[in-house]
Amino acid sequence: MSKSSQPDLKKFMLADKRLFIHLQGGRKLREETTPAQKHLIGIVVVRGNSVVEVLEAPR
Repeated sequence: MSKSSQPDLKKFMLADKRLFIHLQGGRKLREETTPAQKHLIGIVVVRGNSVVEVLEAPR
């Protein structure tokens, strides 16, 4: 039997982009990266329907 492989998540990584997410309850999640400032933030999981708005800021 063959094992099922893990999905390749690298194609979904945000490079040189800004992400701003509004959640319910007034909470906000923000990440900004530039070519000079790259770091791995890992995986962020938001469960349920708590995402109100996702914005990708223009450059």
